Amino acid sequence: DWIKASLMKPSLPFDVLLNKDSKRKIQSSVGWKKNDRLFGSDCYRTSCFE
Repeated sequence: DWIKASLMKPSLPFDVLLNKDSKRKIQSSVGWKKNDRLFGSDCYRTSCFE
């Protein structure tokens, strides 16, 4: 599954958030590896290889 997020501030047009790959769709995954939190595609990639 995927999510899209936006940033909204009063009296300013809303802005769609981009991930580090400059894409609008973010994979809806959250995980932990030791003390690190992983989100989106980083989490998915890590879970496939470990």
